[in-house]
Amino acid sequence: MKKAIYPSRGIIYDRQGRVVVFNQPAYDIMMIPRDVQPFDTLDFCNTLDSPPNSSPAV
Repeated sequence: MKKAIYPSRGIIYDRQGRVVVFNQPAYDIMMIPRDVQPFDTLDFCNTLDSPPNSSPAV
């Protein structure tokens, strides 16, 4: 499994010093169904630094 680590872009403030833009992690996970083999889902969540069942239901 590969994990890309992207740098923070910084916080942008307006003229009054209020935060306009901030960094928030986001993930894109892509899997090819025919290539997926059984794996440890807890280890997968730890790799993503995301607790199990933290994703919204789809």
